[in-house]
Amino acid sequence: MNDILWQIHNAGLINQLMSVEIGAGISFLEKSHIKFFDYSNKSYGSIFLPPVKTMNIKEIGESFKPNIFQLIDIPDSIDYSLINNASQTSCTIHEHIIGLYYKCNDGENENSFAEDRAKLTLNKTTKNFFHKTCFAFYSRFFYNRPKELDIFLSKLKFKDPYINLAKKIAYQIGNFSSIHFRLTDHSQNYFATSENRLKFLNQIKEKNDRLVFSTDDVDLIKKEFKKECLLVDEIILNFFKKEFLELEFHDNVVLGLISLLIMCESDYFIGTPGSTFSSYVHRQRFLNNKKDCFLYMDSSRCKDSVQNGPYSWNGYDCDTCTKNWWREWPECKLSIQS
Repeated sequence: MNDILWQIHNAGLINQLMSVEIGAGISFLEKSHIKFFDYSNKSYGSIFLPPVKTMNIKEIGESFKPNIFQLIDIPDSIDYSLINNASQTSCTIHEHIIGLYYKCNDGENENSFAEDRAKLTLNKTTKNFFHKTCFAFYSRFFYNRPKELDIFLSKLKFKDPYINLAKKIAYQIGNFSSIHFRLTDHSQNYFATSENRLKFLNQIKEKNDRLVFSTDDVDLIKKEFKKECLLVDEIILNFFKKEFLELEFHDNVVLGLISLLIMCESDYFIGTPGSTFSSYVHRQRFLNNKKDCFLYMDSSRCKDSVQNGPYSWNGYDCDTCTKNWWREWPECKLSIQS
């Protein structure tokens, strides 16, 4: 088949990872060369950025800002390249992948999987140009995944130096619970009140007195929780700064990445609805057979309800396209055992 041209979703780190997973997964299944690009050429969130000063970490000074491909491993079973931009000329255009699904194989309950989403159909005779919201969780995008795809996805991961440092820090912390308060741009997605935060703090304290927080509003959380407030990024910079600076990249994005990977090691975790950061933690904990997975704070936008079909999202009170990014699902479990 002709080349796939794939625009990386221009947002946060995990959104970009999700975008790579979907594009790479399609390339793997179609056995087609894929060219990843940032069509919008926006500076914020772009995978191609010049050196920047890490203003949020004054102690570190200057660091090169990595693109997503410098932080992850992609299996060599796909043929891919990186380009700065791409032309739509003589291409079949695909938009808003977040509202589609890909059928890997025939199977049962396809309509329950799709929930009114359209099936992605590629043109075999032209290049396929993908842009605009090119991301989703693979758990809800690939219908009836073959084992080969699951093995491929299991190898598409963050690079070992970042994972290993996070595991080292988590081991030094010991048994701990964690909670992610996403506030600045997600407060409208859930009940972001002091009373609600205290409710979930008390819930998590019942599991473990050693609590680790992740938040984008440090001042507010410190004010509310005072002595109980052990922030994951402060643990990194106060006690593992040397190891952090020895990483190939160590800007504020990588600080967030190490924080994320530490949270993945927690014994108990509560996440923010609508945050792909939280959802990635849920995924990794579930894949690592942790207990009490997929716990989120209450939300008025999307609500848990009685499951009424074969998939965990059937009956979940949420728009069908929103379900592709709002939260992770148990269907993320990978069948990789021989």
